[in-house]
Amino acid sequence: MQVDSDRLVPLGRMALRHALGAILLLAAACASDPVDLRITGDTSSSTTTEAAAETSIPAAAPPLTIAPWSGHRMALSWTFDDGDPSHLGMVIPLLGSLGIPGTFYPTCSEMEPDLDEWVAIGAAGFHEIANHTMTHVEADGSTDTAEIADCHDYLVETVGVDVSTFAYPAGTLDEPYLGYATDNYVAARASWAFVTIVRSSTAPDWSAVPSVFVGDVADDVSAEERIEWPIRAITDTDTEAGWLTLTFHSVGTSRRYGSVSTEEFERVIAHSDQYDVWHGTFADVASYHRGRLAVLGALPERTETDGWVWSWEVPNGMTSIPLLATVESGELLQQGRVVERDAAGRFLVNPSLGELGWQP
Repeated sequence: MQVDSDRLVPLGRMALRHALGAILLLAAACASDPVDLRITGDTSSSTTTEAAAETSIPAAAPPLTIAPWSGHRMALSWTFDDGDPSHLGMVIPLLGSLGIPGTFYPTCSEMEPDLDEWVAIGAAGFHEIANHTMTHVEADGSTDTAEIADCHDYLVETVGVDVSTFAYPAGTLDEPYLGYATDNYVAARASWAFVTIVRSSTAPDWSAVPSVFVGDVADDVSAEERIEWPIRAITDTDTEAGWLTLTFHSVGTSRRYGSVSTEEFERVIAHSDQYDVWHGTFADVASYHRGRLAVLGALPERTETDGWVWSWEVPNGMTSIPLLATVESGELLQQGRVVERDAAGRFLVNPSLGELGWQP
């Protein structure tokens, strides 16, 4: 609305200009100053500071990003079944020399002769030792959990490790193992599936994560054919920027089930070296991917003190492998403490805590 100054002669044109100028200045101050300008009984500096702090919390949670696969393009998990003698004799020393952690699923009833070695490996904390039942009995649809539950207890109480995952004997998916694995572990490893690569944007069936079997599948299989499929699968995993799990049995001189030679095994490892790979245990990669999806899928809630908070459900067996998180501004907190950062400035978020806060 335009004011006609000629109709306001009693005020004087100069007075009108001053009045309008004062109004404009007051409007500008209200628009730029976030502090509540209402008159209160307490005009102390502490009241003003509290009001400013309240309004500094954004109306929406700040964008939160978490790098897939611990900051790498793809992830590979190397798993080994049945406690074959080659695992202690050749595989573990070789993987250790290359800095690659493996996941081992020995049959618990057969660990006793080498128990001291398994205990030492578990205590070192580099490789994962996990559940493959007491005597390698396949699931049969029963409700008797003794095979899987007794192996779990043996690994915890005798071998001295925390058990985070399970591998189905012979890849047979049925009760009671399905239910036990779902309730007690962050993930369970199956065998072949139509789709074997887990993508960074999707969650697999955590009770039956697929894997690629490496080794003899028939008497007439050539050495080239034994590793042709896993090598191709690694290449495809790089293309998909996903996660691949490989399953081995006998490696090297032992000629037990599903054998591959030392040279074949080393060739598969060498092929993976050309890619940007995170070599992680099955438990760590599952925990990272499951934790990442859980955090990013959580609905943030605004709080009066910390700004915003994300909460998610933590499955049994989840490891504390840190998630690499970034926000545009402010700090991330867990258990009331500012989350540490890595050398690249990314926050190291523990997915097993189930809560993440943000403050300006």
